Amino acid sequence: MDRAGRHGAGELKAIVWDMDGTLLDSSTAVPDAYITAIARLGGPSLSREAIIAVYSLGPPAVMLAHLLGRAVTIGSAECTPYLRAS
Repeated sequence: MDRAGRHGAGELKAIVWDMDGTLLDSSTAVPDAYITAIARLGGPSLSREAIIAVYSLGPPAVMLAHLLGRAVTIGSAECTPYLRAS
């Protein structure tokens, strides 16, 4: 934003958090993202139900480590290529 309060072209103007599925059905999107990440990291083929069952373990790094059976560091060279993958 410039001194006059105007937004520049391409400048971030807002962030929308959709925590309850209003805009995105996270009940399928989140497990599917984990399934894809685990497969790309060389892990086993898992169901949505298997992913949902470990939500209570904690943050993504803990879940991934449990599902892969080894330690994982989010942001590591191993994981970074998959953060932008479609």
